[in-house]
Amino acid sequence: MSLITNEPVERNEVENFLDDLRFLAEWREANQDDWGAVLFPSDCYSRFSIHAMDASTAADAVRRIGGKWDKKTDFKGQYMVFTGKLGTCKVDVWVSREQVCTPVVVGKKTIKRPETTYIDVEVDDVEYECGSLMSAAAKLDLAKLEALAS
Repeated sequence: MSLITNEPVERNEVENFLDDLRFLAEWREANQDDWGAVLFPSDCYSRFSIHAMDASTAADAVRRIGGKWDKKTDFKGQYMVFTGKLGTCKVDVWVSREQVCTPVVVGKKTIKRPETTYIDVEVDDVEYECGSLMSAAAKLDLAKLEALAS
């Protein structure tokens, strides 16, 4: 119930999950000494995802969580995924590859069109140079500042 309007408030999945974690922590504290069983985590909620709209937001999430992070591409290379830890939970920070990496044309490649056998299409062969997330965020922030100044 809302304290202001006394109306029911819709809760989202994240809020419900956080409430469940708080309840579980309180329950464990109250029951850990006088009970013969052991409570331990399973894999059902050991990984969380943060989907960032741009490199700045992704870098901010990584900074706020801190620690060591691994970087990889995922979903056919469309996203960069930075994996770190928050306590014992894994956290993935997802951001579009174009936000972090620079496309570089390394040549041309020929693609055969499956609907025909006689038409081949030549397209750029693009690879992505993916540097530091913090560097990409700094470039994005600088571009935003320059746009505001002009």
